[in-house]
Amino acid sequence: MTSPQLPGWYPEPGYDRLERWWNGQHWTRAARPRISLDPALGTAVATSRASMSTDAKRAWLITAIAAAAFTIWGYTTVASEPAPAPAPPSVSNPVTHGSGAEPRPAEGGAPDAGRAP
Repeated sequence: MTSPQLPGWYPEPGYDRLERWWNGQHWTRAARPRISLDPALGTAVATSRASMSTDAKRAWLITAIAAAAFTIWGYTTVASEPAPAPAPPSVSNPVTHGSGAEPRPAEGGAPDAGRAP
């Protein structure tokens, strides 16, 4: 392969999706996605990346199925458990009103008005 004389971006030998920088004397480490001119639009567009391999697609599919199965299993496990019954009220501390003395009579009434003899 002959090297170009002028510095610039040139297609990467052996991999047509990249361009490598030629500084006029030797190839540098600088690389970028290959830019091509789209004749229909008249604009520069980067070449599309390679599609995923079959193994990569299979790995994504297995991961997605496992995630969906785990989510469904978790939801059905939680949803199928009965809700816990509410705790009964505590009777160990009965509520007392007032000071514990005898009830006071209503205003204007006699102290023994509501009691049986």
